[in-house]
Formats: sequence, C-alpha cells, structure tokens
Amino acid sequence: MNNVDMLYRIFYTVFSMSCMALVLLPAVLVLRFLFRGLSKKFRLALWAILFFRAVCPVGMSSPVCIYGAWNRQFHTLLRSLGLTITPDRGLLTGWRYVFEGEVTASVAYRACTLIWLAGAVLLLLVTAVKQLALARKLQRSSELLFDNIYQSGQIAYPVRTGLFHGRIYLPEGLLAKEMKEIVAYQRLRQKRGDDLWRRLAFLVCCIHWWNPGIWYAYYLLWRDQNLACDQAFAQHPGSGQQFHCAQVLVNMKQEKRQKLSLSLVTGYESDLFRRSEGLLYARRKPLWQSGIAAFILTVLVFAAFGLSTFRGGQTAGESAETLFDSNAVKQINNRVIARCETKTASGSAVTLELVVEKGTHRASSGYHGRCRLRLRNSQKETLAALELSEVFAGSATQDFRDDISLETVDYNEDGRMEVAVGQRSARKASDEAVSVTNSAVARQLKKQNTYEYYVIDIGEDKLTSVSPEIYVSDVTPLQEGSMVFSYVQGAGGVITVSDGEDTSYYVWNHKKSRYELKDLTDEQLEKRRAKYGTDSAQTQQYSLKADDGKEIMDVSVSAQSNGGLSINRIRINPKGLDQRAGTKTITNVEGYYYDLQWAQSDSEEQRYALLSYNGTAGRTFALYDVKKQRLCYQPAEGNEALQKVFKEYGADDIKFEKNGAVVYS
Repeated sequence: MNNVDMLYRIFYTVFSMSCMALVLLPAVLVLRFLFRGLSKKFRLALWAILFFRAVCPVGMSSPVCIYGAWNRQFHTLLRSLGLTITPDRGLLTGWRYVFEGEVTASVAYRACTLIWLAGAVLLLLVTAVKQLALARKLQRSSELLFDNIYQSGQIAYPVRTGLFHGRIYLPEGLLAKEMKEIVAYQRLRQKRGDDLWRRLAFLVCCIHWWNPGIWYAYYLLWRDQNLACDQAFAQHPGSGQQFHCAQVLVNMKQEKRQKLSLSLVTGYESDLFRRSEGLLYARRKPLWQSGIAAFILTVLVFAAFGLSTFRGGQTAGESAETLFDSNAVKQINNRVIARCETKTASGSAVTLELVVEKGTHRASSGYHGRCRLRLRNSQKETLAALELSEVFAGSATQDFRDDISLETVDYNEDGRMEVAVGQRSARKASDEAVSVTNSAVARQLKKQNTYEYYVIDIGEDKLTSVSPEIYVSDVTPLQEGSMVFSYVQGAGGVITVSDGEDTSYYVWNHKKSRYELKDLTDEQLEKRRAKYGTDSAQTQQYSLKADDGKEIMDVSVSAQSNGGLSINRIRINPKGLDQRAGTKTITNVEGYYYDLQWAQSDSEEQRYALLSYNGTAGRTFALYDVKKQRLCYQPAEGNEALQKVFKEYGADDIKFEKNGAVVYS
C-alpha cells in the first residue's frame, strides 16, 4: 500500500465520518433545544458526542443497527464520486475493510482528495499564523498587572491566549472591584479548559472544513461553553447570586471598539448582554429532569456508535458482510426469480420462468424454498409447470442465487430446446452411475463442492426431466443454479462433462427419449456424427482473443445457400476455451454473423465483447460481459432490459418507463 492509496483511504474515512456527523446533527439540535432549561453540562455533552463521532472511525455492536438502511445508498454515492475498494465493503460495515482491499480512484476523486488535504492544511496554517500574530501584538501593547494578568488598550473585552497557563488580557478602564471579579471569571475558564476543548473542536473543523454542519456545531459549542461557564461562575463559592454574576458579565464590555483581529481559536468574551439576561431569568429545574436527560444522552451514544448489529458467538471477522448485503430475511410467495425467452419445436415463442412458490430471500445468500419451472405463452397463459422437488428427489426445497439466469440449448438437435437446472449435491451417485463410469463420476463426488444437474426438455405443453443426475464439480458461482453444458455438435445429442482427467458422456437415446450415461470411444463418437451430423465443412468459427493469446470467446456459424453466415452458438470462458471446465454456451441468438470485437470500456479493458449481426429487424448488436459470461445488453430488449442493467450496477434510483424514450451513452 503506497502513500497515495493511503491518502485516498483516509479521505474515504473522513468523508464517511463527516456524513455520519451530519446525520447526527439534527438529533443534537433537537435535544439541545429540549435541554435549554437544564444544566449546560448536558449541552456540552451533546457536542462532545457529535465531535467525537466526526473523528472516530470505529463503532460498537448493538442490538439494532439504525444505519443499515442507508449503507447501500451512501456507498453508491461514494462510487459515483469515483472510488472503488475491492472487495466491496464499507466503513459502516467495518472500518478495517477500508484499509485491506485494493483501491481504484478516478481523476475526479483524486482531485477531491487533494483539494480536501490542501484546504485542511491551509486553514490550519492560516489560523495558527493569525493566532501567533495576535499574541505578539498583545505582548507589545500590554503591561503586566500581576501573575499572568495583563492590561491592553487594544481590546474592548477580556482575551485569553495560550492553553494551560496562558495569559489573560483585560481592557483598560476597569475598576479594581470589577477587575477582581473578571479575573476570577477568566481563571475559572482556564480551570475548566474551555479554550483547550474549543481548539480540539477546531481541529475537527479543519478535517471537515467543507462541511457547513460541522462549522455550525462549532459556533453553537462556543455559545454553550460561554453559558456553561456563566452558570458555573454563578454557583461558585464566593461569587454571589445570579444577578451579581450578570453584573460581572456586563462590566467586561467596554464602549471602545476592538482594534485587534481575532482568530477562530482565540479565547474571548462576547454577546455579554444576552448572557447576563439569561442568568437573571434562569430557574432551577427538578432533579428528575436531569435524570431523564442523562438517560437520553446514553441512548444517543448507542445511536451514534452502534454501527453493526450484534451477533452472539461470532467474532468481527466471522460476522463481516459485503457492502451491499442485507441480512434481513424476507418471506416471498410466487416470485419469478429468472426467466428466458425461447421457442418450441413448432416455432412458437414461449417464456420459461423459474418461480419460488413459497420461501425466503436473503440478499447475502439468495433464495430458498419450494420452486418450480413454468412455461408461458405470449399471452401470459401457463402452458406447463414442473415442480423441482420431483426432479431433485428427496429435496422439497431448493436454493438459488440472486443472479441466476436460464438459458436454453438444443443439445440433441431435434428442434426442442432444453435447459439444465442444478443444486448442490447432498447424496452419493446411484449404483448405476458408479458401475458405468466409476473413475470419472466417483472423482466428481469426492470433491466438496459438487453439484448435480438435470436436463429439462421443453415441449409444446409439457416440461420433462430427460436425464439422470449429471455431476459437475468445477462450477462457477453463475453456473450453480443453471448452466450450459458442452456438447458434441452433429452427434445427435452427446453432452460432455470433464473432471480434468476423464470425460463423462451423456448420450441421447432416441428410442427412450432420454439421456443415458455411457462410455464412448472416439470411433463410436465419429459413427454418431456420421449418422446424425451435417456437413462439417459448412461450419466456421470466429474467435476473440485476450492479450495473452488465449481464445476466450468464439462464435460458430454455418454457411447458408443465400451466402449468409447463420449463428449457431456462442462460447465464453474467461480462463480460455481450451479448458473444458467453466465454458458457457449460448445458443439463442438468431441472425447472420457480421463482426466480433472488444467493446471500449472506461473501467476494464477486454471485459465486454460486441457481437454485430443482422437480426430479424435489420443490423443490430449484442453486448456480452465476458467476465460474468452473460448477455449484458441488446437494443431489441428495450427499456426494461436497460433498467435491469442499471440496477445490477447499483443505480436503483434510475427509472425507465416501458415503451418510453431513452437517451444513454
């Protein structure tokens, strides 16, 4: 971690704390008003909580986290300013995560950081120089009376310099009796440390110099300090009654004007007439009201510093969550969590939906409950439904991630589309599976994160499971609930699953209309290609390569009699298409191939691929996220798809009306 990155992290922390203090300020102002008749110590305690909140980057666990609902919106704002911390965790979740991940800062964010630092240093230097100049001028224009008490003709009211044993400067023209009482008052202020606490608050203002709420709090702190000292002086032994203290305050003010310019941290008296009137009309409040005020202050401390929800029996590291997660469990019913457009063998357009009939949703873990697949026509009428508890025998509930997607493929090349749905395997392979390919399947099952998939056939009015359990261990997060298998084109339905050492073949049995797990030799595979395949010379491939030369995406096309190149399928694997594991196949693109190239991106190069082709409505394009192995955007999908893209990347507040006009870049 270099010094510049550390500066970006510090500014991130300062900005976060400043926002927290700004959120706390309205509550402090309301309580300050309610405490107006009580001891001024309660008001000072309010400001102590606020200013400490503005510089304290850590919090404590509490039964309820009142800031959880604002966490996402707050860090979305930080993202819009141009700062990204990977992994995506934030200050409201845990301060240490800000200093653990990798930082990426935009030019605008870097500029803001430098402006903040320059402003803080400049304000501190200017104030220090001004205060030192004031002290020198007072020393030259004053004479010593006794101890550390001086008298100057340049001031109209008492002024203090220094911190612990500083000097007290009195204006000229005071009577001996007035001077004695005023000196006693000023020494009380030194004893209370009012100037020290005010200068510490000023340092906080320097850190948050751009925040007007902090400056307003600093001004009110100074006023409340004056009132608290007035109250303490009136109750001090030997000071007399309140009216006598009020007279002392009035005597501090001289008729002549102040000749010296004071700094923001100079200790001086002002607003003396209003303060004296306040003392004359002050009335003591019952003790029980002070007890209520103390209780409210305790609650305010927990509200200000209770940043994370308490979890019994867990350490801070174990309970850490990603920034945009919410641990709230929501009950859901009949919610569609994924859908895709496809077609039946007759060419009818249909929609395949994955539905949670009854279950729960947690942002950190996804969906859990009783699920089913549903097939609907263009009129939204249900054509078929399949309960997944019937597919995954012995499992009444299923689990799916938030970002699950369904994609259909015609694996057996019979004109009927199919979809593969999977779950984490909780059982051993069947005896039949082990007996047929003991080496390949057994190795898959021995691995910890093994998933079992079933291929579902999409008929005109029926959804049918047409495969035994297909075990896969090398699964990416996006493939956990549904994935596209690799298959041998032109072989009449041969799905291949590799464990890195051997390959398992799931072969379509045309008589039984079902896939079966079999051993296939190269000769048998060639015989199936000869029987079911087409002229391979008609097929071509266009690929996209990364900087290291690996092919990570390709488009397979077939030459047609009209000269066009019809798109058959798309394969994507960010680790390289030469690796069987993790390759995703997409087959629902209809059109004639034109071009495949990298799309320009401000964030990551070679992240998005642009496929140009002639579709049913003329020349169009599709944008693919190679890293996530999925379609990002397609103009024909309209504003609803664009809304989904914006929501995925955190811009939930942007709305696109259906069939409305949109201008975007």
